[in-house]
Amino acid sequence: MGRKVAGYGEPQAGDVVDLLRSLVARPSYGEGLGPEDAVVRFLAARFDARGIPYVIRETGGKAYNLLARTGEGRPSIVLNSHLDTVPPGDPDRWDVPPFAARLADGKVYGRGACDAKASVAAMVVAFERLWTERDHLGGEVILSLVGAEETGGLGTRREIELGLRADAAIVGEPTRLTPHVAHKGRMVIEVTTRGVPVHSSNPDRGINAISKMARLIREFDALHERVRQRRHPLLGNASSAVTRIEGGVAVNVVPGECVLHIDRRLLPGETADEAFQDYKAIVDAVGSELPGPATELRVVHATAPAETAGTALSDVLAEVASEVLGRPVEPAGFSATCDMTYLVNQGGIPTVIFGPGDIALAHEYNEHVAVEELELAAEVYYRVCRAWTKG
Repeated sequence: MGRKVAGYGEPQAGDVVDLLRSLVARPSYGEGLGPEDAVVRFLAARFDARGIPYVIRETGGKAYNLLARTGEGRPSIVLNSHLDTVPPGDPDRWDVPPFAARLADGKVYGRGACDAKASVAAMVVAFERLWTERDHLGGEVILSLVGAEETGGLGTRREIELGLRADAAIVGEPTRLTPHVAHKGRMVIEVTTRGVPVHSSNPDRGINAISKMARLIREFDALHERVRQRRHPLLGNASSAVTRIEGGVAVNVVPGECVLHIDRRLLPGETADEAFQDYKAIVDAVGSELPGPATELRVVHATAPAETAGTALSDVLAEVASEVLGRPVEPAGFSATCDMTYLVNQGGIPTVIFGPGDIALAHEYNEHVAVEELELAAEVYYRVCRAWTKG
């Protein structure tokens, strides 16, 4: 992977591995805010033992966010990563139990090991080093560990609503230690066609909602061919995909309703409102030719794209990462969507995504992260914060 370069203070390489295993061993998956409680309480106890002040956010007695600060003034920087994970899935498909936090072959295995508890562990260890040097920092470092990223970014959105602001931010996600300065947005569109249900022995008496949807699907697929012509130098092409369909109540009943979902990935420069008009135009044109009740169209969810290429933080992070890894590091684009969108678009904070692990392993069985990447990430986080705060 590269070479480790000694930095300011003393890195805690062994500690970051132990910390990650402790985090993985505490399940933190589920809907909404609160499944992160055990992880937040564990980190709070760790900070108590080190005399580090912090703030916890709770809902219904369950903790979901933890914030801590060191240094003061400007320039300021946020270290942000998420404590929640996706569910482990079928435990029989794991080679080791998903919460055993097994260390083997230079890797830590378990649900969340890669996405994104490795980033959390590396940020915590870097922050603790910065805390011991707080009197020598020329600005403020804010550690923001949040919940519900996997289910809509509620934790980060909550902190922004409460006033979280800074001059820069790093979002910890698996990027294989490459700074990612852009990511796609996402919108989910729901289309509903309605017909007249009748007994299938006499289908001509009714109106088939699935057949109506089939007419629309051909046009939605054609739209993808047009959308995919739009490209971004770091993110590739935009896309539109029909991903889910439901219709009918029984084999012997002409369906009276059909519901379709479309996943649209947006590039920087595209907006959800503009993209929605493409689907509306299809429904307006084709729907006017279809029998029965009108087709309905709505946006279920929309997350804006973000891009911060060429900012001061992206330059600093690329320089520090190159130094620590011992090889040139060039910014890239993030294939998924993450809390960067809220920090940039709602918080106005220039943000770069950076962390240990491979996004291809996120949400997979036998998820894991390399120990070497974990240790290097902690060093990079630490050095970037020192450089940013001019310590």
